[in-house]
Amino acid sequence: MGQGGQGRTITVAGVVLNRQRPGTASGIVFMTIEDETGVANLILYSDVFDRHRHAARHATLITAQGRVERQEKVVHVKVQRISSLDNASKALAVRSRDFR
Repeated sequence: MGQGGQGRTITVAGVVLNRQRPGTASGIVFMTIEDETGVANLILYSDVFDRHRHAARHATLITAQGRVERQEKVVHVKVQRISSLDNASKALAVRSRDFR
């Protein structure tokens, strides 16, 4: 994503790879999600986390809407809204294509 993406509102979706809430981060939660195109780094401030607690804490598959932020070479999404797609994914009849 180029410099032009800075501040733009986007929606991303993917599988949650990890959640981190460092004690030194003043309640900020960092999440990484992945889809078939790559990974996205998400930042959830405590008000957003509290408002969307179930999806932010428990969902495996999410969609997140927020603003693109760039700090030097690191690009992340400052999340404004997050929701779970776990119920929708249960209806999919998709199987992994594992290497043998």
